Amino acid sequence: MPTRTPMNKAQQKAFERHMDAATATPEEASTAEVDDTLDQSIADLIIEINEIDDVDRLRELLAAEHGGKTRKGAIEAIEAAIAARTEE
Repeated sequence: MPTRTPMNKAQQKAFERHMDAATATPEEASTAEVDDTLDQSIADLIIEINEIDDVDRLRELLAAEHGGKTRKGAIEAIEAAIAARTEE
């Protein structure tokens, strides 16, 4: 039987969000996802935002970061992800 590789922190958070979203209203799910995404280290945040293709979702994360911790590295990473997806 093959062994499973343990999930990293970003993968664990994504799994937890997926499970929580199954019982949440759409508004609660969206807010919880933003909070969970931004409530991690910048390194883990970069990994996660690189997997997000939805520019509106990235803009939502950017607005929430500006309204919350306002971490320079997080803002730059989100802005770079938005720029990369709007140039395509």
